[in-house]
Formats: sequence, C-alpha cells, structure tokens
Amino acid sequence: MHNRCPHRGGPLSEGFVSGKTVFCPLHNWQIDLESGKALPPDQGCVKTFPLKTENDEIWLGLPESAS
Repeated sequence: MHNRCPHRGGPLSEGFVSGKTVFCPLHNWQIDLESGKALPPDQGCVKTFPLKTENDEIWLGLPESAS
C-alpha cells in the first residue's frame, strides 16, 4: 500500500500496526491493511498492490509507471 494516509498524508510506515490495521501517526486514523480503506467513522482509501508469496519469496505487483 502507499505510505500516505488519505486524511493528511501521514506516513503510514511510522504508524502502529495491530492485527490487520495500521494507525496513522498524525491523527490516529485506522486503515485496513488488506483493503486500504479507512475504518469508520473516517472515510478514504489508500492505494494497495497485489501481493503473493511463493517459495519463500514475496512478489509485489507494481504498476508500470512505478518501476
């Protein structure tokens, strides 16, 4: 997922992770790590990317422009 919260662009990599949720370090918005959606009562979405694991390797599907 992108590293920016949909609220104020907070760096999600600096947030606290609990289960399948990351908490934005700026205003504590909760973002679902699987869907990228902000949890209620907040609204918004973070761009996510397809991911798969195979033979102890992690494959991340990035768009062509991100290469």
